[in-house]
Formats: sequence, structure tokens, C-alpha cells
Amino acid sequence: MTIKVLAQLLKNAGIDPTKFRVSGIEADEIIWPVAPTAEETALAADVIANYDTLAAAYQAAQMKQQAIDGIDAILDAQARELSFGTIDTAAKWTLSKNPARKARADALVAWADSMWDYAEAEWAKQAEGKGTYSTVMNSWQGLRSFRGWRDEKVPPSPPFPPPAPVVWGGDVLYNG
Repeated sequence: MTIKVLAQLLKNAGIDPTKFRVSGIEADEIIWPVAPTAEETALAADVIANYDTLAAAYQAAQMKQQAIDGIDAILDAQARELSFGTIDTAAKWTLSKNPARKARADALVAWADSMWDYAEAEWAKQAEGKGTYSTVMNSWQGLRSFRGWRDEKVPPSPPFPPPAPVVWGGDVLYNG
């Protein structure tokens, strides 16, 4: 058990985090400045009794959210390279009547779909106990290469500040 995860699990169980402090990983190390209700005591005991299962689910959800944030950052960085600002803006431009702009947007959105399809397939494997979230992360180096559009008639994108590196688990996933 870790103090931080235990505190989050108690909060997730519905206990107001202003009503307790965790100083350790045992039931007697939950400090209640005001006496807890019987329900709060029961909730805390349930969290401690089921800590391993609850913590694994919580940590898996945290890892998945980090992966989602990482994918979003990579897609937005690529959209900026193509003068769209964000992937959401690029998706809007798939309706453009300007053929060059529409081609860029269509290719980028198709590439984004392939990124999400791959990630979702890996998450399905994880749910079945056959994969790990790091599999998605480790594979991004190849996936992030966007080669779906080139048109020499369109002037190059205006300069944008480089995107911040995306780091997950100590690995740099994307660095502009």
C-alpha cells in the first residue's frame, strides 16, 4: 500500500478528504480530526480490506488516462505542423471546399483514427489480461510518423513553437 493511493481510494469511496489524513497504510494510521461516522468507518475498512484490487484498478485507470493524454498531445502536435492548431480543428476542416486543405485534414484524421484504433485494441487486451499499457506507449515511436499527405503546391506551415515533449513512465514518447 502507498499512502497517496490509499488516500485517493478513500476519497473515491465517498469519504470527504477534508475529514481524514493518512499517515500510513494500516487502519489505525488513518487520522480522523473529527470522529468518523459509522458509514465512514465501514467504507475505510472496506477500502483497506480490498486495497490490492482497488489499487490495481485505480492505477490502471491512471495509466490509461496518461496514454490518452499522450495520444492527444501527439495528435495536436501533428495538427500544428499542418497549420490546424489541434486535431479537433483538423477534423472540422475535413468539410473544406479547398482541396489541398481538405486533403491534409482527411489524411490527418485517418491517421488519428489508426492511432486510436490501435490504442483501443491494446486496452481491450489489457482488460482481458493479455497486454499492458506500456505496449501502446512502446509502439508509438513507429505509429506517430505521419506520412499520409504531401502537396508541394501548398506553402509550408507558418512557424509554431515546438510542442512540449510527451513523457510517460520515464520514456519520451514524442519530442516535436
